[in-house]
Amino acid sequence: MQTLQHLLKGNQLHDDFLSLSLKEQKDLINNWLNDEKTIDKLKSTNQDELTKSNKTAGRIFGRLKLIPNDLDIFNKLIIAETKSIVNVLGVFLLLKATGNCVAEKGTVLDIVTLSESVSDLNQLPNLISELIEDPIYRKHLSFRGKLIPMIAKSDTVRRNGRGAESSQEEALGKVYAMVEEFRSKYPELKYLTINGFSGGGAALQR
Repeated sequence: MQTLQHLLKGNQLHDDFLSLSLKEQKDLINNWLNDEKTIDKLKSTNQDELTKSNKTAGRIFGRLKLIPNDLDIFNKLIIAETKSIVNVLGVFLLLKATGNCVAEKGTVLDIVTLSESVSDLNQLPNLISELIEDPIYRKHLSFRGKLIPMIAKSDTVRRNGRGAESSQEEALGKVYAMVEEFRSKYPELKYLTINGFSGGGAALQR
C-alpha cells in the first residue's frame, strides 16, 4: 500500500491516501479503476521521480511494468498479509497503472491472497465474501476461473505439527464450503474453482 500511496501523491491524486478510512480508500480506488483519464495519468507516471520519492515504490512499479512483456512467466501475484478488500483493489489499480489487464479479456494474472496471522485466518471467509461481492474483482475472477487463497502461520508464531495444520485447514475448509453459493448466486462464476494453498510452519507441511 505504500507504493500506491507514493504513486497517488506523485500524480497529485491524493496527498495522504493511507490516512483515509478503509471505506474511503475503497470508494476512491473503485472510482479510479473506472476512470480512463485517471488510468492514463497513472500510466504516464515518471518512474525516476517515483523512485526518488521512494525507492521501494519505484522498484515495485518497475517490476509490474515488466509483466506484459513476458506473460508466460508472470501468472500469479501474491498479496502478503491481505487484511482487507482494499489491498486487492489497490493491486488492481497498480496493475492498470503499469499497463496490465484487469477484469477484461487478456487478463492473465491470478490474484492470490495470503493470510498469515490468526486474526487474518479467522477473517478469511469474510474477506473472500466481500471480494466476491465487488463487481471489479468478480469480473476479474470470471476471466481467470479460479480463486486462490494462500494460508500460512505468521513467521512470529509458526508451529509444527497438527496444531498449525488445524487452524489453517479450518480457515480453508470454510472457504471451500462457499464455492457452491458463489456459483449459484453469480452466473459468471458458475465454473469457479477454489484452489487453496497451505504453507505450514515446516517444509514438510507445505
